[in-house]
Amino acid sequence: ADASTEFNRGNWAAGPRLARANPRPAVSLMVWSFARGLAGRSRASMRPSPPPRSVAAARAVARGKSLGSALQSDNAPLPPPHGALAGMPGSTRPAPADDASASGRTAYREYWEALVQREWEHELSMINEQLGSWPVARLEKEGLCASGLVGSGRAYRFYNRPVARFTLRDEAPRHSFQPGDEIVLSRANPLTEIDALRGEIIEIARDYIETALVDSGQLSTRVEQGVWRLDRLANRTAYDRTIAGLHRLTGDKYRGSKPLRRLIV
Repeated sequence: ADASTEFNRGNWAAGPRLARANPRPAVSLMVWSFARGLAGRSRASMRPSPPPRSVAAARAVARGKSLGSALQSDNAPLPPPHGALAGMPGSTRPAPADDASASGRTAYREYWEALVQREWEHELSMINEQLGSWPVARLEKEGLCASGLVGSGRAYRFYNRPVARFTLRDEAPRHSFQPGDEIVLSRANPLTEIDALRGEIIEIARDYIETALVDSGQLSTRVEQGVWRLDRLANRTAYDRTIAGLHRLTGDKYRGSKPLRRLIV
C-alpha cells in the first residue's frame, strides 16, 4: 500500500527504493520504467516546437533535413501548387488557346457534313422506295399520300411563288401532312411523270391543303385541270439549315463566343 501511494504521488525517484522493498523487484522495476518512459514522452509532446518560417522549410524538415538547413533555403521560390490551372500564376502548363484552330474547324465541319449528307441520302432513298413500291392505298393509310384532289389557283403568291389550293375528297383518309413539308403533285406516279409539280405546304385545313409551287409556265391553268395526287417528299430544308449552321460555327465570320467554339470543336 505504501509503495503504490508513493508511486501515485509521482515520486519517480522512489522507484529503486520501492523495488528493494517489493518481494517481486523485477516486475516492480519494469512497471516503474514503463511509466517513467510514458511520462517523459508526454512531457516532450507538450513542449511546442518552433514552426518553420515557410512551406519550403516545412517540406525540407519532413524530408529529414534539419530546421537550420531548411531555413537557409527559405528564400527559394516555392513550386507551383498542385493542380494549378493552366495560364494561372505559378502554373507550368501553357494557357489554352482562346479559339479552335483553322484546321480543327475544317475537320469538324467536314466530318459532320459527311454525316448529314449520309442521313439525307438515306431518307431520300427510303422515300423513293416507298413511292416506287408501295400501292396508293398503303401510302394513304400511312398518311403519306392524298389522292383524288381538285386544284384551284389563288390570287396571291408566297415568297414570289404561286399558291394553289387542293380540295380533299369527302372520304379521304386522315393524313400526316404539316406546313413546311415538301410535296410533289402528279396525276398517277410522281417518279415517272416529267410534268409533276413540286412545292411546299403552307396551310392545312379540314377540307383542303394550300401549297406554294415552283412556277412553271401556265401553272394556274394546269392546276385546275383534272385530279391530282399529292405525296410527301424528304424535307431538304432541315438538312440545308444544318449545313448552314455548321459553316457559320466554323467560319471566319463567326461572332459568338470563341472559347465556347473551342470546347465544341
